[in-house]
Amino acid sequence: MKNKPVVIICGDPESTFNEILIKTLKSKVLRNFKFPIIIICSEKLFQNELRKLKTKINLQKFENQNKLLNNKIYIIQSLDKALNIDDIAKGKGLTREELLSEMEEIVEKGTKLNLRHIINEMMDRDELDEIHAFFKSTENFSFDEARLEFTEDEFTDDEIRLLRIDFISQVAN
Repeated sequence: MKNKPVVIICGDPESTFNEILIKTLKSKVLRNFKFPIIIICSEKLFQNELRKLKTKINLQKFENQNKLLNNKIYIIQSLDKALNIDDIAKGKGLTREELLSEMEEIVEKGTKLNLRHIINEMMDRDELDEIHAFFKSTENFSFDEARLEFTEDEFTDDEIRLLRIDFISQVAN
């Protein structure tokens, strides 16, 4: 294999990395030949690019946190208005599964949710007492434990998840 020459480009410290790269790619030398490229940049340029990257990452984190907070507020307000699960999910463009996951996250972080209207529609008081008694007897309030304890005929997965959310909200918080 032959040794190929290397093109070394020194960037102006005031330029951005992208500007240097664009100038490099436009150069006649690179259009005509396939040379490896090494771009040498100043410490100042490197620090500027690093700062921009950190800012972009922090902005993305903030946007994600803001979205989660908006969802949390919307879910709490919607439950307080006695909306049903499907309407709340539809209002935020979530699936029922995603909504239940967000609700689990909310109560696991210590916020109470008002699920009375949903639970009262789903079952009678005896069924609610039965599953609450079960969750009281467990250490982790685990969905998996409840699924093993109760058959699909007794409670669906969604019902167990909602009852678990309600239990954590009412008892654990």
